[in-house]
Amino acid sequence: TRELAFDGSSSKVRVSVLNGIRYLISKNHESHPLLQLALPALRSLFHDVSERVRLSMLVLLHQVNEIRSIRYFDIVPIDELLSRLPRDTEIITSHICRLLIPSYFPHFSSTTQEHFENQNESEKNSKNKQIRIQILRCVTLLQRNSAAARILYSQLYLHVPLVRVCEFIRAFGKALVHESFPNALLKKSSDKDQTQALMLLRESCFELLADVITGVSISLKKESNLSLKNYLESGFYQHQILIKMLSTSNGIKRCEASVWRMAACIGGNDQMLNEEMSSSEMWRNEMNCYLNAREIQG
Repeated sequence: TRELAFDGSSSKVRVSVLNGIRYLISKNHESHPLLQLALPALRSLFHDVSERVRLSMLVLLHQVNEIRSIRYFDIVPIDELLSRLPRDTEIITSHICRLLIPSYFPHFSSTTQEHFENQNESEKNSKNKQIRIQILRCVTLLQRNSAAARILYSQLYLHVPLVRVCEFIRAFGKALVHESFPNALLKKSSDKDQTQALMLLRESCFELLADVITGVSISLKKESNLSLKNYLESGFYQHQILIKMLSTSNGIKRCEASVWRMAACIGGNDQMLNEEMSSSEMWRNEMNCYLNAREIQG
């Protein structure tokens, strides 16, 4: 089987081997202890030149993920999964995201919009605790591999209920303008290194949040999601998150561009945007240009 798994003459043979292993996993539970030892040897198939082989390998990892006795990251390490996110095809990227999102974005998948609007105190506390974990893991991943993190979170809306994504967006936005963010999350180093690390991490956080908001923007335009849209808008405008983000951008173009992307996607009426942005003389001209562009686009 090992020889066939690495048969260089035919990708179909390599795919057939992986399909056979998946069949064995589903039909013979007694094979799991043996497979736990054997499967790591197939690690290189995740980087196969054939997309079909890589896809079959990911399907196998999804199946393994449902078995308690075998951990998928013992077969293909997390760093290797992340490394392929920025450079692989769309279908491979989607499968990797589906595999990793439960680890980096733990959430209650059963929440409905009606339940979201009527949560008791215990549920709110549990939700807030979970959102803090989500933010911490998000920032940790950005420090580990920022390119992979942006791709992973840009696809969040495809794998996570819209309610949960909106809660994360609102909470992450508030965290980004908090005075202690992200200093407490960085390892101690020299002042110069610390300042540079803070700047890079802030840029990455702004860009990632803009990516997440862009992903949900189309869904929020649906009438059925009006309450979620209002929830997101009120969170950003009542707390002046956008203007605070611009104020802490320190002239960094990547940060400023991300904030304007957020403003364009979050929406809200023009009066809300104008009141927030025009409160700062520095951004009055930019705000007027933005509102004129929205009027032209209809």
